[in-house]
Amino acid sequence: MRVLEGQPQEGMTKVEAISLEGYQFRSEDLCFKDDQFKNLPNLRILLGDKASLSGNFEGIFTNLRWLSWHFCNFSPTLPTNLNLKNLIVLEEHGE
Repeated sequence: MRVLEGQPQEGMTKVEAISLEGYQFRSEDLCFKDDQFKNLPNLRILLGDKASLSGNFEGIFTNLRWLSWHFCNFSPTLPTNLNLKNLIVLEEHGE
């Protein structure tokens, strides 16, 4: 979770996988914004749980191969401007 908080940190370009499954979110953490992922250009696997995505994701997930996301009731869809051309696995689940 620390990778998605605050300012860009050294080594963020090396991150290839993030799993948020089972993480106990505070109410203000339930929505991940585009700028939280902009410094993760090599992200290939993203596993999310009971949160939503918002913002302009154009050009952010270009290397993503596997996306598994369990959405909250208030946001059952992915942002429309996702570039998932290299995606191999998509698992989308609602509550």
